[in-house]
Amino acid sequence: MLMVSCDRCHLFPQLAKCLQAIKVLTHVCACAEKSAATPFSLLNDCGTQNMSTSALKRRKPAAPGSPAVPSKKKSNRKLEKLSPIMIYLRANYSIIAFALLSTLFVAAKSGLFPGATGYVEMKHQWPATGEYVTGPQDLKFVVGLVLFLLIARWGVCSLIFKPLAQYAVPGMKPELEFKYTDMGWQLVWYTGSWVASVYFLYERTGFDLEKCWQFQNYPDNSNPHLRLSYGFKLFYLTELAFWLHMILITLIEERRKDFPVMMAHHFLTSGLIFSSYYLNMASIGTAVLAEQDFADIFLPLAKLFKYSKCNNLADIVFAFFAVAWIPTRHGLFFYILRSIYNSPQYVTDVNPYNPAIGGYLSQTTINVFMVVLSLFQCLLLIWLKDIVVAVHKALTSTGNVEDQRSDSD
Repeated sequence: MLMVSCDRCHLFPQLAKCLQAIKVLTHVCACAEKSAATPFSLLNDCGTQNMSTSALKRRKPAAPGSPAVPSKKKSNRKLEKLSPIMIYLRANYSIIAFALLSTLFVAAKSGLFPGATGYVEMKHQWPATGEYVTGPQDLKFVVGLVLFLLIARWGVCSLIFKPLAQYAVPGMKPELEFKYTDMGWQLVWYTGSWVASVYFLYERTGFDLEKCWQFQNYPDNSNPHLRLSYGFKLFYLTELAFWLHMILITLIEERRKDFPVMMAHHFLTSGLIFSSYYLNMASIGTAVLAEQDFADIFLPLAKLFKYSKCNNLADIVFAFFAVAWIPTRHGLFFYILRSIYNSPQYVTDVNPYNPAIGGYLSQTTINVFMVVLSLFQCLLLIWLKDIVVAVHKALTSTGNVEDQRSDSD
């Protein structure tokens, strides 16, 4: 019955329409057996929207030279779907952090749980001078800082950059809005982090890297690396807390193609900050932070312009990012690495390796740091390759520059 020609049904227009509808439905069902796509995509894929099956057969290819019909380009990768738990954490991480930090604060101030004071107050103050030293209670304080940064991130994203996103692009999609606000938070952080690291590097060394090693392994009164000002200790522990918080944020984001490299970077950075702090080498760690954070100011700014559809400004700022990346990440980095490599010369018979007095500088210690920093440089080279690809595309095509380190945004 389905084979009855519709041309012979001209005397029965209603019947003809029914037969036509049945034929279209049959064609859609046949497509459905070969695909797990949604009904709406089947209509598009099978060509049954506003056209009959006979029209499909009569459709001719486009003539040479005619304008191509724009089509939605499919991504070469598939984002890993987040689990329900990760989706919940992504929506409520700030509430959880606020509840935990508030509980710790109340417990510490009320005296119900004296051990909670380490989460909300800095410990290990040097009695004679009022300066601070390192100690186990600092780990508790870092946990409190991680919770604080999660709350601060929500505040910056929701109260500042979310309204800016809607002002820049009214009706911005939620997923793009999430990326926009995240880049806003990173812009605020890296700008403040770079300014603070440069300030403290100058305060402690005067930009002379030799002072990072002078008087290492000496007794308390002769070793300035054992004593930290309140501001510098807060700065360095906050840097550690930031990268630990970035591990949590990366876990609740959609999986991007550079997810393994990103996680390796976050763990290596956290480990380097942690070890340099407890080995009394925070001064050289501050030099690395100052060198690393400078280029990262420009990338989130470029992406903010891109999400705001200011593509020309995005290209200009991305060019600044690419120019800033190479001399810092692959120039100044090796200058600092050379200083670390030569640091064992400051170890003599007068100031040998002596952990009992906080003297951890030795050839073995430096060898471990050299290996880890070399692995760190390998990660930077992976991203350098992607940046070079992006710059090459910008120079050889008319499209806009895109950061190839992650997805197409």
